[in-house]
Amino acid sequence: MVEVARAAGSVGADAVSLGDPDETRTLEMIASVREAAPNLPIILAGYTNHENAARLLAAADGAFVGTCFEHGGWGGRIDVERVRSYVDIVRGLG
Repeated sequence: MVEVARAAGSVGADAVSLGDPDETRTLEMIASVREAAPNLPIILAGYTNHENAARLLAAADGAFVGTCFEHGGWGGRIDVERVRSYVDIVRGLG
């Protein structure tokens, strides 16, 4: 991951996207990329939810989010209350 982040930064990428289903592994990847490419924003490639969003987004710069908003997981109907509660979590970080 570190090599990819360095390469992305060297060719002008605006950010790098990363993620792993294991929260600890994701946080380790974020720390490694921050060390190798400190000015490159990190966007989480999924795997955030209401339970881990505060911890993961405290370390990253943004996230692609979807499934945790849906009834029954991927492909389900978006639940506005789930979106609101996630946004409240994110707002609490600032």
